[in-house]
Order: sequence, then C-alpha cells, then structure tokens
Amino acid sequence: GLPVVNSWLFDYTHGWLLNNKPELGTKIIIKPTFESASIGIKDTSIVCFDNSTEDLLAYIGEQYNQPLTIQRFIDGFEIEVPVINYKKSIAITPIGISLHGDKYLGTNILDYEIVYNDDYSFYLFDEISKKQELEILTIAENAAKGLGIHGFGRVDFRVDNNKNVYITDISTNPHITKHSSFAYLFNQLGYSYKELPLALIGTII
Repeated sequence: GLPVVNSWLFDYTHGWLLNNKPELGTKIIIKPTFESASIGIKDTSIVCFDNSTEDLLAYIGEQYNQPLTIQRFIDGFEIEVPVINYKKSIAITPIGISLHGDKYLGTNILDYEIVYNDDYSFYLFDEISKKQELEILTIAENAAKGLGIHGFGRVDFRVDNNKNVYITDISTNPHITKHSSFAYLFNQLGYSYKELPLALIGTII
C-alpha cells in the first residue's frame, strides 16, 4: 500500500527475478543493490531500457559482484525524510535536496562523486501542500514500521511534476555526519550537532 516506484531485480548470473523486467522504452536508473551513499551511481546510470540494456546490466552486475536494483526513473524533486524510531516511528518534516542552488533536480541525481564531495545542500521542502506533507510523513513512518527499523532510519522520495510521490530508497543506517539530513533537521529544531548522536544513543537505551 506504499507508493514505491516500479522496481525490478536483475542478477548477472540468473537474470530477472521472476522474469519481470521493464517495458521497452522505460526510463530507468541502475543501482547496485547492496551499496549505500550512491556507490556505483553515475550520471550514466540513467538509461532508456532497450534490447541492449541487459548486456550493460550484466557488465555492471559482474563489476560490483551483486544484483542490481532497477527502478523507473522519476524526473522531479528529491527529498529525504529522517525517521526516529522509539516505541513508535516519528517523522518530523521532509528535507529537500538541492544541487548548485536548484531545488528542482529534474533529471539530475546524487551520483557518487557529488555525495563523496558533499556537493549538495538541504532545505525544508515546501513545494507541496501541508496536507500532502503530512501524507509523506505518514508514508515514511509506515515504511519504517513495516521494515522494523529501530533507532534512526531514513526514507527517500522523488516527487514528480504532478506532485506524485514515490519511495526510491530506504536507509536503515543513515548518515549522521554534519552534512546529512539528520544533522540539518536537528539544526532546524534548534539542537546542536553534539545532541544528534546522544539522541541515537537515547533510542537504544
């Protein structure tokens, strides 16, 4: 019941999971399944699925020695929703991602080079109605609850031009470095950075 973007799994030794794959002409993004922090994500990771794409997937899968998650690519905004899980899941506000000052990412993504160099910024996402913002927070909370995430978690979305939202990634161990949506959230709430890891420890205790 959650708005997850259309996704498929490709293994370079076994092919498509359950023989399900995108339709020809579908714009997709290719992600190594077992990585995080955009490892394996490049500007060439977005392609239009055609008859030659499987050869590319087999090459990438073998290179990273793991299956690939293939998703329909969503042009639009990108947001991260930090979730604190203590007795229940709590999401406070969606955090937008901007590149070079642009809130609207369109076809752009956070590839590995951008993430490695912290070459992106955060902002309080305000491109939707308050009602839809609350819906996104509920979706994030339900996703964290459904997956049994404890402590800190994060649910990432893309928001298309019609303001439809799609879950694209979930982090069970999100970054809590100074350049992270969690640190940005705590700053916006008036807390210092040193209180961020203390809050995580508090959820464990």
